[in-house]
Amino acid sequence: MKKFKVTITETLSRNIEVQALSQSDAIKIVKDNYQKSDIVLDESDLKATDIDITNSLSKKEDLINSIIEYLYEDEKKHFYESNMTEDHIFLKLKELKKLIC
Repeated sequence: MKKFKVTITETLSRNIEVQALSQSDAIKIVKDNYQKSDIVLDESDLKATDIDITNSLSKKEDLINSIIEYLYEDEKKHFYESNMTEDHIFLKLKELKKLIC
């Protein structure tokens, strides 16, 4: 099985009406209120949700994963048949599989 990185992005937005002398003052007022948590966006402000693959495994990781999957069962069998020696390659494959797969 392969690993993929998937990103979930939620977009929350709300229109806030404020009285101010200028646009920049209006933005400052809303920013200040937002930073003080006087304005808190919640699920009712949800406008969009995107779910996308952000970064599948690199080519190198994909190749390593393929090699592990190809060798794993045969090396596991050989490991048990060879009295489970501490320097058997299966132990390295097993450790690598935990990291990659």
